[in-house]
Amino acid sequence: SGEKVFSVNGVRVERLASVIGQFPVVVLSPENNAITFGAPSDRRKFIDLLLSQLSRAYFEELLEYRHVLQQRNRILFEAKQRRTIRGDILEPWDRSLAGHGARIVQRRSQLVEEFREYVARLYAELVETGETPTISYVSTPKANPNESIENISENIRVEIKNKSLEEYRRGLSLVGPHRDDLVFQLNGTDLQKYASQGQHKTFLIALKMAEFYYLKEKRGETPILLLDDVLSELDDARSRSLLSFIAELGQTVVTTTDEAPFRDTIHWSNENRKYYVEAGTCRPINVGNGKEAAVGA
Repeated sequence: SGEKVFSVNGVRVERLASVIGQFPVVVLSPENNAITFGAPSDRRKFIDLLLSQLSRAYFEELLEYRHVLQQRNRILFEAKQRRTIRGDILEPWDRSLAGHGARIVQRRSQLVEEFREYVARLYAELVETGETPTISYVSTPKANPNESIENISENIRVEIKNKSLEEYRRGLSLVGPHRDDLVFQLNGTDLQKYASQGQHKTFLIALKMAEFYYLKEKRGETPILLLDDVLSELDDARSRSLLSFIAELGQTVVTTTDEAPFRDTIHWSNENRKYYVEAGTCRPINVGNGKEAAVGA
């Protein structure tokens, strides 16, 4: 039927959200290019997924915030259609959005403060260019990692009040962590505006490797690394650098249509196994005496 079915230990999972955070996974695929090339929502998704794998409480906070945001936007949209303003109806939603939003903003700020050091170190290990990568979390209103939730919440409510007329005019919420962004820079220059394609790819790989090590350190367990057809988008130098890098990371799953980049870096054995996938069927390949044979072929 083409339906995707998720199961854990043979038991079907009805809601994918229920398995987030059960075991750490880091994915690097062509779709991840949107993190450096794409919209703010792509970067928020990156940081929120990382935090959700570290804290179930954060994930639940995020779900609650999205529910509040949806309800508040519905009220604003209806007010726009009717051309009437009822501030008393929005008041409890303002308070709830500011409270949940403050906890999200604080946690994101704290993560970025720590995470940028991982990115800088891994970028330097990937390429010896002398470039310095930085990450900044941009929120409205501004917040710093040491600021209290109460302060952030109050500042959000003040900003909501300042933009209330514009929110009614446009029929949507204009303040909160759903409007925030991550800014990536190299040597103080905006990556999205001025970086080359190669710099984008290196920055993305550094982000994902930093995610791997950050999760490993904070959770005390080694994440599974999934590389989905990424080598086809890298030049030879970056492919070799990435393969050498992942050789010591632990359990890694790599999908590719071109085996050539692996020949000089991966020794196939019982620990490093190869599979052939065709038409939804996965077959292990035995490698011995320089010959390959698909098991069950």
